[in-house]
Amino acid sequence: MRCPKCTCPLEEIQLPEKVTVDCCPHCFGAFYDRSELAVTVELSGVVETNWSCPKCGGPLKTGRYRGQLELERCDKCWGVWFDSGEVQKLRKASGVEGVVAGPGLETPEPLMPAASADAFVR
Repeated sequence: MRCPKCTCPLEEIQLPEKVTVDCCPHCFGAFYDRSELAVTVELSGVVETNWSCPKCGGPLKTGRYRGQLELERCDKCWGVWFDSGEVQKLRKASGVEGVVAGPGLETPEPLMPAASADAFVR
């Protein structure tokens, strides 16, 4: 898979929740499958972009989450692309600290340990 923004190959990163996300080592963006998020990402004011979903190739559309955060979501598989730092902004906008949905977790844990998150928080 390739980054929709800079076209670099994405790297799989295993999170403590036993969820694997696809991250760009160049621009520090990350792709989350719909099932990997504990927060429902409802967007308003959705518009077309020139980017394609790194997972299924469907069109990425951009919109506002709660009027505070602009995100890209795939129209086909409903995965979400986060630019660098946007996962942390989603935590703030949603009021949910553990935005990752791990298998079998009743309460999602934090996104990543601080050491591995540093590379993707610029």
